[in-house]
Amino acid sequence: MSRSSVSKNIFSVALSNLALPVAAFAAGPILAHSLGVEGRGELTAAVAPLLLFTAIGTVGLPEAANFFVARNPNLSRFIVRQTTWLLTISGVLATALAFAITPLLASGNPALHQLMLVAVLATTPTLVIGAIRGAAQGQHLWGRVNAERYVTAATRLVALLILWLSGSLTPFTGMLALIISPLLGGLAYTRLPSPRATDEPLPIKRLLGYGSRIWLGSLSGILLARIDQVLMTPLGGTYALGLYAVAVNIAEVVLITNHAVRDVMFSADAADSNDERVFLSSRLSMLTSALIGLGICATMNLWVGIIFGHEFSGSVLPTCVLVAAYVLWVPGSIAGATLSSRGLPGKRSIGLFIATLANVVCLVILVPIWGALGAAYAMLVGNIFASVYTLACVNRYFNMPILPFYAVRFSDFQMIIHKLRSVRRNNLREVEVDDEYSS
Repeated sequence: MSRSSVSKNIFSVALSNLALPVAAFAAGPILAHSLGVEGRGELTAAVAPLLLFTAIGTVGLPEAANFFVARNPNLSRFIVRQTTWLLTISGVLATALAFAITPLLASGNPALHQLMLVAVLATTPTLVIGAIRGAAQGQHLWGRVNAERYVTAATRLVALLILWLSGSLTPFTGMLALIISPLLGGLAYTRLPSPRATDEPLPIKRLLGYGSRIWLGSLSGILLARIDQVLMTPLGGTYALGLYAVAVNIAEVVLITNHAVRDVMFSADAADSNDERVFLSSRLSMLTSALIGLGICATMNLWVGIIFGHEFSGSVLPTCVLVAAYVLWVPGSIAGATLSSRGLPGKRSIGLFIATLANVVCLVILVPIWGALGAAYAMLVGNIFASVYTLACVNRYFNMPILPFYAVRFSDFQMIIHKLRSVRRNNLREVEVDDEYSS
């Protein structure tokens, strides 16, 4: 894949990645004003187990589908069929496990327990969509991947808006909107193109072998990002979780570019390894994340109280800590994707597992003392551990120096400006075409 094609895919995926954070940010004030801090915390707590048990149930198979389809697109139909069956079985088992664990996560709150039980019923269909998405990414069908995100974001925001305007927005109805919208987004993969089938289908044990090696990292990555929201109710209560949910909602905007770069680079590097492309992607992702984060931290004191309500002013400092945590994680995230794309997913998994352990220890110590701020500091510690380890691994196994992952160049700024100008020119052309047709 050419550098221009990779750059184009990264930019298009970055735009689609913007859809979910924008929808979440737009829905944030609706949820905050309608539910309050406690209700916002209950909603987050209700959905958190679904994210946890979906991660447990993947067994690394969506990533395995991406990896093997990227290397041989003719395997697409076989891989989708096999991973769908495997993930259906895994989803049923994960749902059963969730039903057994949720009473502990609800911390004695029967209403919250019922919300969790309903939410985790979406585990199996969510896993199946992940398998098909992995194959689509492996074929570089980024239009489908982008469409899934746009549909998910749009249906989620519209549903919450309708519930709010009709006076029907509660933690239960809000939870339904959050779990159903990704299932509707999965409709983007209907009638997925199927390349000519190969005569030598991939053995299932190879799928499971690769998946099991990357699964620990995938699970640890989700835990690193979401275990705080799962554990905060028993450790700090739903009020602290409500503040933290808003902080995460705002801070995750800085990861828009990183998610796009990571997804595209994994498929591109699996098909054609290129160190310079990895370095450039890391720097551009970190630079844009840092600029977005700086803008958020410099201005949020002016608008958090207005947009979310003054009772959420306690989320300002945790947001700034989370922004720092996410920006510092960016180079490590690209290094981790490189390890996986070049056949060493287990090394990435070990790093994320170590980071998750550090995160959980810090959560147990800091959340009872500092609440939402303690959870943000725990995320910072975990991300630093993960980034240091994955960068050390790519240096050791692929002789990739660490400095080029960080050392931003003037040409990097020029490339970002060039891409923004290209988008502006394309938008102007579209407007001119629309004017011609309307006239």
